[in-house]
Amino acid sequence: MKLRSHTILFAIASLACASHFSTALAAENNHAYARFPALHRDTVVFTAEGDLWKTSTQGGIAQRLTTHPGAETQASISRDGQWIAFSATYEGAQEAYVMPIQGGIPQRISFENSQVNVLGWTAQGEVLMSAQNQTGPAAQAIIFKVQPSSLQRTVFPVVDANEATLDDNGKFLYFTRLGSHVRGDNVKQYRGGAVAQLWRFDLTSGDQKNAEAIRLFAQDKANHRRAMLWKNRLIFLSDRDGAMNLYSANLDGSDPRKLTQGREWDVRNPQLSEGKIIYQSGADMRLYDLNKQQDQLLSVSLVSDFDQSRQRYIKNPLEFLSNVQPASKDEKIVVTARGHLTVAGNNSHRRIDITLPNGANAGARARDAVFSHDDKFIY
Repeated sequence: MKLRSHTILFAIASLACASHFSTALAAENNHAYARFPALHRDTVVFTAEGDLWKTSTQGGIAQRLTTHPGAETQASISRDGQWIAFSATYEGAQEAYVMPIQGGIPQRISFENSQVNVLGWTAQGEVLMSAQNQTGPAAQAIIFKVQPSSLQRTVFPVVDANEATLDDNGKFLYFTRLGSHVRGDNVKQYRGGAVAQLWRFDLTSGDQKNAEAIRLFAQDKANHRRAMLWKNRLIFLSDRDGAMNLYSANLDGSDPRKLTQGREWDVRNPQLSEGKIIYQSGADMRLYDLNKQQDQLLSVSLVSDFDQSRQRYIKNPLEFLSNVQPASKDEKIVVTARGHLTVAGNNSHRRIDITLPNGANAGARARDAVFSHDDKFIY
């Protein structure tokens, strides 16, 4: 009986440990790395694992909306809450698509053969987007809108604009010119010639070809971008205090006020709906209430098989080779494969695996390794 009791106790302890391990592993793996959040009242749509997911402003478990291997990003929910517009790489170039918010077959609405970025919806039910104009000897960024039902396309007469919002009356277009974000650059406090600028253009002026837009915050050398409108106030992003945060101002740019206080992470990809702003901060989503002036974390979990994280056996490791660089003097190479670095030569010396600074167990990954000029260091 004593042996049986010990056996039972050991079995219970083993099951408890296994259960704790499974629970801990699930909790560790299912927290969403959320990007490009979109908001309509209490509904939130975002990108994770390259797909679109839907949850509520209360957080919790999210529902997967798309499964295509191509990435779906930059979602935006229509004013009536019935449709999602988003950018996707289904057929080569990144184009714009719409689908029902309850799920369904995406319908393509842009044919630019370029990188199309969905910016939002107009009050009239059109999708606002940007792309590179391929007409003429030099490509320029353009802002245009498309009516999903008829595919009617209207280009706005502004140059080098990459973000925009249209007021509900269709009178003023607030848009961003330039900015390091266009090139995917994450530089902090950039103050060069390509600083992001916010402009306002009157679309009701008689002669639009000769009309001129007005630059807001012209005397401020900081980056200003991603305009949104709420109660006769302009909501926008600015890094005037170091990190990119949300600000509000009068429609002419006067009376700027700082809303969020982020320092470690920039505010990214904000969208506004009925007095609330959803935005990305690091790998998380946060919700800012303009009326209450409250900022809260949105905790979201994914229910998925996480196939990309499954342990698998590799028949041919060279298929995962991502970079090879030779030394300048010695007969050896540094190889990058599956996020790991190895130095190998054509002599009898053993292969050397480079330990990453954060340690392999911390999930650190490396890419594009090169030798120093004297072959003594790896960068």
